[in-house]
Amino acid sequence: MKTFDQASIVKATICTHSMKMEQAKSFFQTWQEADGIQFLRILVKKQKIQIHYDVKWVDLNTLLEAMRASQIMLNNGWINRWRLNTLRQVEQNVRDNIRHVPHCCGKPPK
Repeated sequence: MKTFDQASIVKATICTHSMKMEQAKSFFQTWQEADGIQFLRILVKKQKIQIHYDVKWVDLNTLLEAMRASQIMLNNGWINRWRLNTLRQVEQNVRDNIRHVPHCCGKPPK
């Protein structure tokens, strides 16, 4: 059983376009046991991929490249593009929060 630091987990739902069962199986078999993947579910009828991943190990661009390699097309509507850009920002915020070193409230920051 893999253990994950919940502070570094990003939960994403990625909308696809005309994904077929063979493509979904190929992607699922490649990524279900990969390092950094906490949860992976592919909903072929709804054309969605739900994934929870650790940003210390995997990033969104790597996942998108793997989808393209499995010939999974992304939904290219403006809402989906906005969601992906928001997801990239969430990823960056999580990375920044992991690197943040807290300081004592009684001392001024250096």
